[in-house]
Amino acid sequence: MATTCLIGIDAGTTSARAAAFAPDGRLLALARRPTPTDRPRPDWAEHDAEALWSAVAAALREVREALPGDAEVAGIAPATVGEAGLPVDRHGRALRPIIAWFDARATGYAQRWEEAIGAARVYALAGQTLDGLFGANKVMWVRDHEPEVWARTARWLSTEDWLLLRLTGEVATDYSMAARTMLFDRDRGEWSAELLAAAGLDARLMPPALPSGSVLAGLSAEAAAATGLPAGTPVAMGGHDHLCAAFVARGGRQVPIDSTGTAEALVTPAASPPPGDPGLAAHVNCYRDVEPGRVALLSSVAFAGGLVDWLRRQVFRIGDEDPDAYARMMEEVRRPVKPNGLLCFPEFGRGASPRWDPAGARGAFVGLTQGHDRGDLLQAALEATCFSLRHNLAWVEEHLGVAVDRVRALGGAVRNPVWVQMKADLTGREIEVIDLPEAAALGAAVLAGVGAGVYPGHAAGAAAVAPSGNLVRPDPARQEAYRGLYDLWLRLPDSVGPLARSLAAGSG
Repeated sequence: MATTCLIGIDAGTTSARAAAFAPDGRLLALARRPTPTDRPRPDWAEHDAEALWSAVAAALREVREALPGDAEVAGIAPATVGEAGLPVDRHGRALRPIIAWFDARATGYAQRWEEAIGAARVYALAGQTLDGLFGANKVMWVRDHEPEVWARTARWLSTEDWLLLRLTGEVATDYSMAARTMLFDRDRGEWSAELLAAAGLDARLMPPALPSGSVLAGLSAEAAAATGLPAGTPVAMGGHDHLCAAFVARGGRQVPIDSTGTAEALVTPAASPPPGDPGLAAHVNCYRDVEPGRVALLSSVAFAGGLVDWLRRQVFRIGDEDPDAYARMMEEVRRPVKPNGLLCFPEFGRGASPRWDPAGARGAFVGLTQGHDRGDLLQAALEATCFSLRHNLAWVEEHLGVAVDRVRALGGAVRNPVWVQMKADLTGREIEVIDLPEAAALGAAVLAGVGAGVYPGHAAGAAAVAPSGNLVRPDPARQEAYRGLYDLWLRLPDSVGPLARSLAAGSG
């Protein structure tokens, strides 16, 4: 009997992965290739589009070769980073490299939006806070700075769209990826005529938008030759990698997902946007989820792994090559963990929800004495990320009108039991730890399975691969010990922010 499997692609910032899964979520094969990245100038980053496709195709071929000979691939779908994109000509050929999502060349266009229609109107239509990294600004940058390229441009494609084009020969995008251009009308589910007009862009530039899980086409003969997969294999719409990962991490339940990597994000599903657009001031993006009929609220929690990594390099002086670095760092945090007289303001150059103040995003340690050591600094930094998560959960509860008693957690932090326990103690919530090392690829694979009919629907697909979790409960004594410290931490933005803005102005 043939082995049915589903393949998810995760084209991320540092690597392009292909992973084959059984319908119950078991990982059957995995291959990865580095994401080709060039940095032609400071704050610029690009990916050669053909090289990225070659990396994905090679990973797909390796996965196919690792599968049993009788394996039947029922479907394929991609999950990718959100704001990256490129222009293609009328033949679907790349006209320039993909501009990376974190490339900052177009950040100045945010002011143009403010002057044209204002941040409030952008949020009301797109559900996105005004940010120069969104795809719309990259489109306008190419138009204004590369006229030779622009004259030949027929479509603007996000990274997912580019991979779908190479897989099928067809042009399309999904709702969640369309949202990351800042040109998509969230409530209508279509490209916004008003936002396109404000940007001075033609609607014909944008690909047709479809729900995640919709089958676009079969694998083309050209892609079949490149990947070793059968021509005609159904290729479905995937989505934004954060949302694909959260989709399977919640396992068909409507619970918030805390994802901790370099940065930390809280992804909260909801039936509809909170009334009054409160996310505008809080910098909580609210856009269409990969699960139809729902929206996802994406909150920016404080710098997490990135702050720990900064301490590793600058304070602990441990090099990149040490595989035991983080374990050795954690050994210097005193046990049992309890308040040590320090507070950390964790916005080391990166703003956080729901008190969004990028100009004041400079870090601080408050309360230092000569009795403190580097282990105390690490503890304070970890506490700060937990307080930031608590602050964001409180915002979700207030504006969605729900009580959040449990959070599912994935990412690098779940491998650190001390940090996870701190999350529970300092937020006062149960933390359900799930181990999903290839969550985005699995989310894409499940969406492929929905399109191919392997699952009867999105919720059923997510439930079929639902990961088991290890429940970590708050310790009542430590929860009480930190209660007053959280109230003090909430006062840091008003204390540190004005100083940080003055420092930034003085150093500029």
